[in-house]
Amino acid sequence: MNDVVLRLEEVSVYRDGQPIVQDVTKDFYKGECIGIIGANGNGKTTLLKAIRQLLPYEGHIYGNGQDLAKQSDIFIAKTMSYMQQQVEIPYAFSAEEIVMTGRYAYQSWWDSESDEDRRIVQEVMAYTGVSHLKDHRLEQVSGGEKQRILLAKSLAQETDIMLLDEPTSALDKGHSDDMFRFFQHLCKQGKTIITVVHDLELAAKYCTRLLLIGEHRVIADGTPEEVLQPDYIKRAFDMDTDVFRDERYGQLRIEIIPSKGRWQGD
Repeated sequence: MNDVVLRLEEVSVYRDGQPIVQDVTKDFYKGECIGIIGANGNGKTTLLKAIRQLLPYEGHIYGNGQDLAKQSDIFIAKTMSYMQQQVEIPYAFSAEEIVMTGRYAYQSWWDSESDEDRRIVQEVMAYTGVSHLKDHRLEQVSGGEKQRILLAKSLAQETDIMLLDEPTSALDKGHSDDMFRFFQHLCKQGKTIITVVHDLELAAKYCTRLLLIGEHRVIADGTPEEVLQPDYIKRAFDMDTDVFRDERYGQLRIEIIPSKGRWQGD
């Protein structure tokens, strides 16, 4: 795994002069599944939006060797897809029409979708298991089905890099595991996935690498075992934990150690 597909150099994002995320210098490689974790308000989504060029930032971000700040939106759309946490889509659109919007970077404004576009849309909908929903509107599908439709839309862009902002936030545990299994398979095919993850155990189970954001900067970067250490978790989340490997399932478990306080009668 030597191919750098995304490089961040001293990237900082500010709002009203206050730092949201600071001094991020990282390389991301082909085939990685990277989870961005940390407490709310420390810049996880902000960093993802900056990478996608949706927010102004200081520093440099390179995608496939190109400075993205100097590239067109069409170039960026062919380099990386972005699946938002909250997305408002008019219910009048069918699932198939929503997935087809992922092909916009390959279509001319004067022309409709091509046979190639339709083939790709059919393939990604079959891959994510939503072909049978192609004529359904979003109001007619479940939360899990909606997320798979939006994942199909991202796949329709045919990008090497996929940015996902808490893609399982509205899903139960079973559907969350299913979604991350999709991600594992995609990474084995060579895609690089960078996703904000709320569930630390889910991140540990499926991500090959974690970035822990705390104090508005990356405070740990490495394998789940390297990053999910009690000292790092305390620093980022201000909570005491017991981290251990479940011998039965071979997975990292994170147990919160309750703080002694007034809710415990003291």
